[in-house]
Amino acid sequence: MRKILNYKITIVARSPKDIKGVCNALSFIEKNNKSLLKKVQKINGVLIRSIHSYDNELILPEKIWVCGTGTVRESSVSYLASLLIHESVHCIKYEQGSLNKNFRDEPVAYRAQIMFLKKYGEKREYLYVTKLLKEKYWKKNFISISKNENIKSTNNLYNYYKKYTSFFH
Repeated sequence: MRKILNYKITIVARSPKDIKGVCNALSFIEKNNKSLLKKVQKINGVLIRSIHSYDNELILPEKIWVCGTGTVRESSVSYLASLLIHESVHCIKYEQGSLNKNFRDEPVAYRAQIMFLKKYGEKREYLYVTKLLKEKYWKKNFISISKNENIKSTNNLYNYYKKYTSFFH
């Protein structure tokens, strides 16, 4: 595994290509909106799981975002940046005492992501995330997948994080 500290965020991945993808997204945020970068820096780390997947999970209270290589490699720079912004909202809400019970913080996180994409992203990305917000994707997705599958995915990401905890201390 490789580790780099970029913009005060620890990024860990097997592939330098994946680390570079996250670094490019952070640079994109800095170039376009420095005040958002300060918010994104609430994320302590990004751990890229070396499996082609789009699953992702924010590990709290550690504030480590775990995602699959599919998320990093197949997202545009602006879309990956918007995902970091989305997750940073959860970090900020957590610091304010919110535990995101019943996904109540999701609309706020999606709106922040949408505002960023509307200004800096591609129209199709903005429309896609807007659709997810309107459909309340987080509720639909959680209910439509059997609970065991969803819990299994979350557990896999958490267990992966546990293997690499030492990289974030």
